[in-house]
Amino acid sequence: MRDTTIHFTNISGEITFEHFESYLKKLPLNEQSRILQYRNWHDQLSCLLGIALIVHFVFKGEISELKTLKVNNFGKPYTHNDVFFNISHAGDFVIMAVSKQFEMGIDLEKMANVTLSDFRNQMTELEWKRIANCTFNQKKAFYDYWTQKEAAIKAVGQGLAIPLQSFEIIDLKTVIYGHNYYLKECYINKQYCCHIATTDQHLNISSPIYIENIYLIS
Repeated sequence: MRDTTIHFTNISGEITFEHFESYLKKLPLNEQSRILQYRNWHDQLSCLLGIALIVHFVFKGEISELKTLKVNNFGKPYTHNDVFFNISHAGDFVIMAVSKQFEMGIDLEKMANVTLSDFRNQMTELEWKRIANCTFNQKKAFYDYWTQKEAAIKAVGQGLAIPLQSFEIIDLKTVIYGHNYYLKECYINKQYCCHIATTDQHLNISSPIYIENIYLIS
């Protein structure tokens, strides 16, 4: 039986403004304000779909339970109902990992063309050497490390308060503040890179499950 499940949904689906407003009005006022603080429609929709995933998979469809949602000092949301979860969004997708036992972080990135040297100081010497020496797909090698590191600091719950170069990923494992974190890739499609980090050494997950129209079933 798999303890950790991963679900994702598409931002660019056929979601009308009427659908958006209808679901938004069901949410607590603080969540409405959080969504509307974004000026860009795409960002507002990403935020709303992330909340819809929380409602459906953490609170079993009970929107009223959002009132129990807390945020730590570093901005990571959590609950007191013994369910661990984490959300990431990039490009056209919002993705969520859920576990009943283990803390985790997940990071999704669309693999855009970037100047790799701009990120040199975010990697350890060994990590950078492996990226620089990669002859097959250097961009993928970079995004592998980037999403692994982002997922790891999200699992810790302190985000970028932890410098990315302060810890090293070796064989899909890292140590932060004396705790082990284990990483695994989550395949969405060839344009995206995604990893999950967890304290579960025997992480057993299925392929990410696509959820259509999450705002209608929540």
